Amino acid sequence: MPSSIHKKQGDFLNFPSHMRVVGNTTAMRELRTVTDAEFIPPLEEETSKLPVADVLMRHPSKGNNIPPEAYRLTIENEAIIIEASAASGFFYGLQTLTALLEQYKTPNGYNLPPLEIFDCPQYSWRGLHLDVSRHFFTVDEVKAHLDTMSLFKLNKLHFHLTDGPGWRIQINSYPQLTETGAWREYDLDREWNWQSTRIGKSSDEKKTYGGFYTQDEMKELVSYAAKRHIEIIPEIDIPGHSYAALVSYPSLACDGFEPLGNGLKGHDYLCMGKEESFQFVIKVLEEIIPLFPKETPIHLGGDELITSCGSSCKDCQNLMKREKLASSQDIERWFMNRVIQHLHQQDKKAITWDDAYEAGVKKQTVMCWRGEETVLEAINDSHPVILCPASHFYFDYYQDDPEKEPKAIGGFIPLEKVFSYTPPSTSPLIKGIQGNLWTEYIHTKAQLDYMTWPRGIALAERAWGSPKTSFKDFTDRMTPYLQILMRKGIRYRALNQSSCKQGTNKPEEIEQEVSFRGFLSNPPMTTKSIRVARELDSKKKFLNDESW
Repeated sequence: MPSSIHKKQGDFLNFPSHMRVVGNTTAMRELRTVTDAEFIPPLEEETSKLPVADVLMRHPSKGNNIPPEAYRLTIENEAIIIEASAASGFFYGLQTLTALLEQYKTPNGYNLPPLEIFDCPQYSWRGLHLDVSRHFFTVDEVKAHLDTMSLFKLNKLHFHLTDGPGWRIQINSYPQLTETGAWREYDLDREWNWQSTRIGKSSDEKKTYGGFYTQDEMKELVSYAAKRHIEIIPEIDIPGHSYAALVSYPSLACDGFEPLGNGLKGHDYLCMGKEESFQFVIKVLEEIIPLFPKETPIHLGGDELITSCGSSCKDCQNLMKREKLASSQDIERWFMNRVIQHLHQQDKKAITWDDAYEAGVKKQTVMCWRGEETVLEAINDSHPVILCPASHFYFDYYQDDPEKEPKAIGGFIPLEKVFSYTPPSTSPLIKGIQGNLWTEYIHTKAQLDYMTWPRGIALAERAWGSPKTSFKDFTDRMTPYLQILMRKGIRYRALNQSSCKQGTNKPEEIEQEVSFRGFLSNPPMTTKSIRVARELDSKKKFLNDESW
């Protein structure tokens, strides 16, 4: 919901189905980007010397300042006027116009009410997280996800590129990270089980799953996102969650690492007592940093390190004696602070999960997922904070009775709970809000859409800082957006799940998407990110569902 809507008196105004648009160079570039996503109805650039326009996009008059991401949208005197001071403002104004045109369309065009909207976000971080380690998504699928994010003015994609089940970014100085670490044995007929993970290519190509992004593909995604005013933030998860890296380069592990034993039971961390591990991280970062704009922070993970980390490793014990460290948390603090210091020397900012902050890691933005106490503690310690509490924003959790929903990781976060969220503080150190999508049970783009939308719309409303309304008002206002998603074939979860025709699918069909990214088949393996291999004939019903 926009920050302010003032409905004016007067009759509704009629506009044609194909409207003409006039604007400056910046505004027209944003129009082309919005049009490319095919959400907005046809809007044509007016190029005649004496244009008569239905839509006018312009900078505000002097003294009428508009913040960079804000816009003013006015409908009056048979014209639609979008005013903004920056490209992002024009872009977001067009996205709001998209919903208005959907809401007020008629067989002969659009019948719009006279109004004035002023809209400005509260938070600079309005994000979604996407785990591509547990299940991989192709460049085209990520682009489609970015398009949908942009419709709802979400502006950060937290890209979880590395974790135990797979390494997803090309690193030239460590080729085995993608030759080995990007692949694993995978059986479609077996339920996800982390402890059964087998990193590396199977002797049976049909059971080899994986993929990765080349550095050129990552640059392509960064550029694509930037045109939609979305910043991609890479996460290289260290020191834990490093199983794929350890199998690829066993010398990075602590003493006693067993790939098929303790490595799958929490002992999946880099040996922080070895200088080799630090140099590994630095060399990886040296290749990651140039792929992203200078101002883009690097997420370093830092979560879920087991308390016995390093207890039986001679290198870690030597480090503890040398640096006078008393616990595994001290080892993590020492190691992560060293990595963060290196990033600062490169003029890069760092982000970690709140686990690392609790271990004593400092001088980073803290991404808080486990509760409000750490949020307030980090704020009091003058750390910037991003809110992504598992209580409200873990979109891999069930949305309804598990008996009625596709298989998920657990938990329960219905749409109304997302909408109900209230931040624990009004401190300016809270930079924004993010929804997290871990993909243990999300292996297709259809499942990704189902788990994201419309919960992601409620997230966007909270992240934008929209005025609080009733839940019914919110769901009523979602109608035009859901119609847009349906028209684009985005398989969101219906508000009334009993009615598939609202735009979603039956739970069993969500789990039966025909295209399973990542499976190898003939022709031979390549380093491309698209690893779509085989069709499952028995599962084609998903795409042929007549309720769509």
